[in-house]
Amino acid sequence: RQLTDWQQRDFTAPIFGIMSGCAAITVLRNMGVMRKSPRWMIVLPALPFYLMPYQIIYHTREAEYLVNMMREEKSSKFAKKLRVMFEKNIVNKRSEILDEIESGAEISE
Repeated sequence: RQLTDWQQRDFTAPIFGIMSGCAAITVLRNMGVMRKSPRWMIVLPALPFYLMPYQIIYHTREAEYLVNMMREEKSSKFAKKLRVMFEKNIVNKRSEILDEIESGAEISE
C-alpha cells in the first residue's frame, strides 16, 4: 500500500520533462529557430525534448516500482501474479533479478 502510494505521488517524470522542454524552448528561441513563425509554433520542435526525458524517467521509475512490488509478493494478489508472470516469461531460468529480489538486495545497474 505504501509502495503504491509512493508510485502514484511520483512527479519526477513530469518535472524533468517540463524542465527540459522549457530549456529547449529557450535554447531554440535564442538560436532563432522558427523566428518567422507564430510564437506558439516553437512548441513543435521542443516536443521531443519534453517527451524523451519524460518517457525515460517514467519507465525507469515504473520498473523500479514493479520490482519492489515483486519483493513484497505476500502483500497483494497483483504482486503474486506479477511475480509468477515474470518467472514464467524469463528466458534464462537463472535470473539475476530474481536472485536479488529473493535476497532483498538492491539490483545493480
